[in-house]
Amino acid sequence: MWLAERHGVKQMTAWLFRRKVQEAMKSSEKYPLEDEVHVDEFEIGTPKKGEQGRSKSATKIRVVIAIENRGGKPGRWYAKVIDDYSCKSLKPIFETHIKSDANIITDGWSGYKPLKKNFPNLTQILSYNLSST
Repeated sequence: MWLAERHGVKQMTAWLFRRKVQEAMKSSEKYPLEDEVHVDEFEIGTPKKGEQGRSKSATKIRVVIAIENRGGKPGRWYAKVIDDYSCKSLKPIFETHIKSDANIITDGWSGYKPLKKNFPNLTQILSYNLSST
């Protein structure tokens, strides 16, 4: 509605335009991420009392993101909504969007460990705990 009001068009016109833009921006999946790629997973949602870390909450959305590092600046990136943090859920972003010979850097989460078989340059670095400083 905001887009339609802002540009003085009908709401249906704004929706159709939005769909066309989304389709145009959709990945061809022909150009996987390469060189140095950072991968991390996170949750979107407000934490609730008693739910910390990777708790199984129906109110949170789990996401994995892969970003090319181009000389200290972010390059291309992909993100996927995932069901959980298992290797099975993390694997599709690797297989679809990251070259197998890329230098992949991620945290120490156990779900990444089995992926080293097909991505030999995957390095796991333990996350720095900011609360300990």
